[in-house]
Amino acid sequence: MKLHLGPHASDNVLRVARVFMAINESMERLRDLYKKLVRDRRPSSPQAKALWPNPTADPSESIEFPKLEFFCKVNRADGAELPVIDEENGRHAMYHAWMEMETETKVVFVKFAAKYNEGAHRLLANQNPPLAPALYFQVEGPVY
Repeated sequence: MKLHLGPHASDNVLRVARVFMAINESMERLRDLYKKLVRDRRPSSPQAKALWPNPTADPSESIEFPKLEFFCKVNRADGAELPVIDEENGRHAMYHAWMEMETETKVVFVKFAAKYNEGAHRLLANQNPPLAPALYFQVEGPVY
């Protein structure tokens, strides 16, 4: 970028200032991202976020979804994390995600189902020893 003084000097200085501001903002975002990756030691790729679900409740209802960050699809047969989504596992909606809670972030299993019996799940989860994992959140009706 040429910095010529003269009749367009103020425009050139403004253009350089905008470039430096953009570089500074990019560097801050990268620092925040790297700090988060180091702190959380999460293997998720930031570029893959567009591939994961982003559930949103019906706007007419006042449901607050837990904060979830999806990071992998789960094998339907054994619940293992899938490095590559094959045809058999491509159509179901079961994932692992990080869920932010008040004091910590937990890895949780997320399943999107057309029908689900919350009472039966809670009954099994409250047995000693538990016969089902803890149920943190369940919603009925359409999720967008």
